Amino acid sequence: YPLGNYPIHPGDYSRNNREAAAVYISGEENRIEGCEIAYAATGVMLDGRNHVIRNCIITDIYGGNYFSGIYIAPFFPVDGIGPNYDAANVSCGGHLIERNTLARVSRGFINIAEKTGGKGTTFQKMRILYNDMSDFMLNTEDGGAVYQWCVNGSGTEVAYNWIHGEHGGYAFNPALYADNNCLNFRYHHNVIWDVKLGIGWNCCQGWLEAYNNTIWARSGSVGIPGGPNVNNKVCNNLSNREFKDVTAERGTNNMTSGGFVGNPDKPVSGLDFRLASNSPAINAGMVITGVTDR
Repeated sequence: YPLGNYPIHPGDYSRNNREAAAVYISGEENRIEGCEIAYAATGVMLDGRNHVIRNCIITDIYGGNYFSGIYIAPFFPVDGIGPNYDAANVSCGGHLIERNTLARVSRGFINIAEKTGGKGTTFQKMRILYNDMSDFMLNTEDGGAVYQWCVNGSGTEVAYNWIHGEHGGYAFNPALYADNNCLNFRYHHNVIWDVKLGIGWNCCQGWLEAYNNTIWARSGSVGIPGGPNVNNKVCNNLSNREFKDVTAERGTNNMTSGGFVGNPDKPVSGLDFRLASNSPAINAGMVITGVTDR
């Protein structure tokens, strides 16, 4: 259905500018389904909680800075983050973002934002599932396809996504990027290719988990610079790059020889990440509660 007027070209490039979004949603339990959204600084801005974005096409999002295809903003937030924060009374988050096609963005596809002021924000658990995200970081640096900064995700799940086509230059720019004090996110069963770095956890508090992801990257698989980054877990992942930052206490059972049906070095014809019949990864995974046992 028609989405109303074209969005403005924002003069205010701060992260919470509602007028920069083609669609702005607040309140609770709203749905955006089967829509095509394009040519805006931000595609969808979500305030409130428990919204659904499903089966949409969101493309050509030109805003840099913290604008994104889907911008998840804090609404009546709980100030502060930490492993002991209780998300039961948090009034933001809880969203489901699934089965969307997102393409061609200046920075990232999904940005989960803290309340301004640097205290951090705790969100209710969200689910980001089965999305196809291609061509990000077209005009900016130091971002990612799915990006969080100073956020407690309360177990937010990022899973079963295809992420490919990173166009940044010198900076970190991982496909899945938790930055500065983030904690409590779980990434699993994502397929990531044509990127500099698959997963990056920069100076985070910890409690971040990466399981059963397939990463075909130009530089690295999982980067964990800075601290404290405690209680992180990295297990059952396949990559063409070594897991240099994954120490024994952080993870195990990661492999650098997947044995795929296709050859990811030949992207025109080789993007088939199914395991070949003789792959050493078959039946080699360890059981991860809530990930591999369901």
